[in-house]
Formats: sequence, structure tokens, C-alpha cells
Amino acid sequence: MLMRSFASSIHQCEGAESESIDSRLFKIIVEHTKLMMEQIITTSIDEDFDQYLTQSVTCLDHVFIIVPNIIEEQHSHFQEAREFLAKLIIGDHTPALVQKFTQSLKQNDNPSMIIMSIVCDKILKISCDHSSLFEQVSKEFFEFVVKEIKKTFDDYIEKPNKLCDILSSKYARFENFIDKYAKINDELNLKLQSALKMVVEDVEENMQFVFTFTKYWEQLVFSAQPLGIDVSHKHMNIISRIYSQFTHREKFHRVMIHHMCRKIVYHHPENPNIEMFRPLSQYLTDDFFIYLNSLIADYTSSREIENQHKQKNPSQLSCKLTVARERLWPFNVSDCGSYYPEELAQYLESFSEFYRDRFKCRKLQYAHDESNGIIKYTINSVEYFFELNGCQLSLLNLLLTGQKTEQ
Repeated sequence: MLMRSFASSIHQCEGAESESIDSRLFKIIVEHTKLMMEQIITTSIDEDFDQYLTQSVTCLDHVFIIVPNIIEEQHSHFQEAREFLAKLIIGDHTPALVQKFTQSLKQNDNPSMIIMSIVCDKILKISCDHSSLFEQVSKEFFEFVVKEIKKTFDDYIEKPNKLCDILSSKYARFENFIDKYAKINDELNLKLQSALKMVVEDVEENMQFVFTFTKYWEQLVFSAQPLGIDVSHKHMNIISRIYSQFTHREKFHRVMIHHMCRKIVYHHPENPNIEMFRPLSQYLTDDFFIYLNSLIADYTSSREIENQHKQKNPSQLSCKLTVARERLWPFNVSDCGSYYPEELAQYLESFSEFYRDRFKCRKLQYAHDESNGIIKYTINSVEYFFELNGCQLSLLNLLLTGQKTEQ
């Protein structure tokens, strides 16, 4: 009934003198919007904030459906009327809305945030220019988001799973409102993006953050009781979004390649869970996956050599593979000296021949850890560890005592 009355009034206005049609349209819009508000908005903002916003959305929907379909934008008062509608519905409640908006963010209040987002979207559609609500909300949001993101990182730096849960909701809201602000105030949007970048760079310098999240990646991939594919992928995507903001990505890149690749190969050599890293593929270079696949190939090859040794002489060396890259932060390997006892080659004949051929005569560098009877071989900065039996260890100790050749 109300909408039919509105349409009838507009029709009568269109039949009136053209010189006064703009002013009459403006009055009709205002009068009928007030009438809609009286019928629809029965709750004050102080009584029930969410209900008030819900009713405001309903009123905005009515106006948004009627006005654009009847009035052409060439009328001089049209934009003024649309701006007036937004202010009319918001009234003098901007401070209360801003306060509730900020409170909703801090309390992780999803329902209020969703309604607030809808109201903002409706106002955007009705108002060509930005309203006072957006001016104040933007200012509050700008100040809040910078503090809140940094505080969130600080509070949950040791609890990456909790941090991911929080960021998965807050980051979505931040991005949603940033997109909306970009349509309203380019200058503010640039300031906000700049502030976010500063926060990320500040967090980036905190290496505890890097290591904590690296460990959490490891948990997502190798946990005996996985979080579930949905949760894992959600968290991986959140980490990816954070990672995408980093300017010095080389730090994370090195951590990912030289730590996670080792863990993947060591824990799951037969079936490494590479798919868990696909969400990061757009931020990581192809080197990550190339290096990972090469390690898997090396591991497979070394297992073949180990099996050959066991078949020939079960008492000989048992091969265990670990991988580390020297001179690459943060996995520097302490220099313990390198030795070349020629007599030791007979114990590693098959292995030595295999890698001499494979790596085209690159030297095998022998180093010995006397504490646990493990020999470490470094091939092109990749370390391979072999366990020795008692007889072999005695021979090696004798050789090392008699002659040492350091590199």
C-alpha cells in the first residue's frame, strides 16, 4: 500500500509543471521515506542496536527499489535526495554506530558486523557521496585496525592456530571494509593500506613470528592427528594472505625451502603431502617445488643404495638422510672440519661411485662426529649422515688420529 501510494505521488508529480518537478520529487521522496521509517523502524538504536540496523536495512531496501526505478538521474535534485535519505535513516546516530562498530570488531561479534556491513553497502548504493557515518567510521576503523592487528599478533604469536582462527574472520572483515572505503575515499584507503603494510613489516622483523608459523605449517602437514582438511586449508590460506603482504619474502622463502622441504622428505619420503603447500604456490617461486621434488628423488636414490649395501653386507653402513644447506640463513651448519681418509672409501664404494657419477665428480667431503659414531658427508652443500658399527668406528678413529686433512 505504501509503495503504491509512493508510485502514485510520483506519477502525479510527473504530470505537473516541468519547472517544479525536481523540487516536488525531492519533497515526495523525503515525505514517503519518513513515512516508511515510521512504519518500519519501531526500535530505537539505544534499545536494540541490531534490530535498529535490521529495520534500517528494510527501509533502505524499499527506498532503493522505488527511487531508482522512477526517478531519472538527470533530475538536479536526485543526488541531493539520495544523500538526504542516507542521512535521514542514520540520523544523529553516527557516534553510536561508530562505537558499536568498533566494539563489534574487538569482540569478534559476527552478527553485528554482518548487519553493519549490509547497512554500509545499502548506504553506498543510495548515497553518491560519502556520508558523515563513513567519515567517522573510517577514522575509527583506521585507528583501530592498525592497533588491533598488531595486538593480535603480539597476543597470539605463540598460538598460531588461535591466531589463524582470529585472522580468518578479522582479515575478511578488514578486506571487506577496505574495499568499500576504496569506493568512498581514495585518500583514506591509501592511508589504511600504508598503515597495514607498516604493521606487517613490523611483524615481519619479529623472527619469532616467522619461526612460530613455520612450526605451525609443519604441524598442519605432519600432525599425527590432522586438524582436518577444511581447517588446514583455511589456515594455510590465511597464512598465505599474511605472507603475501611481506616485502622481504626471501626470509620466509628460505625458511620454507630449507626447513619444510627437509621435514617433508624426512617424515613422508614415500608420499610427501605436497598438496598442503599448493595454497602458497602463488607466493612461492617454482624453486620450492623443484627443490622439494629433487630431495624426494635424492632420498629415493639413497634408499636404493642403502638396500644394495644391506644385500651385499648387512653389517655395513645404514644410510640415514637429512638435508641442510650451508651458508643459508637460518640453518647455518657449524664448521667441524672435513676429512678425506682414503681407506674409508671401501666402506662406501657403491655410494661413492653413485654420487661421483651423478654429481659429475664433485668431491665427497667426509666429516666425523665422534660422540655418536655418525659420519657426515656433504655433497654440494647437502649433508648425508651414515651410522657406523663399532669396527668401522674404531678404524675411523685410528685413521683420524694418525692423519687429518682439513679443507
